[in-house]
Amino acid sequence: MVLFGSFLVWAVANFALSRRRDRQEGVHYPVGRTAATVITLVLGVAAWAIFAFGLHGLLIGIKPFG
Repeated sequence: MVLFGSFLVWAVANFALSRRRDRQEGVHYPVGRTAATVITLVLGVAAWAIFAFGLHGLLIGIKPFG
């Protein structure tokens, strides 16, 4: 909890500081595409599921979901 919680705090702080810096410098990013976001989300969830339900037991030795 402490390790991954600290990762979360670091990521949120980094994101907030980066956004503030970009606003001060006037940086504008193009709007994201919905299709690319959905594809990325689906592939990420699929990779997680394959590892969590199949490969974790083989590689780590502990099955997190039974």
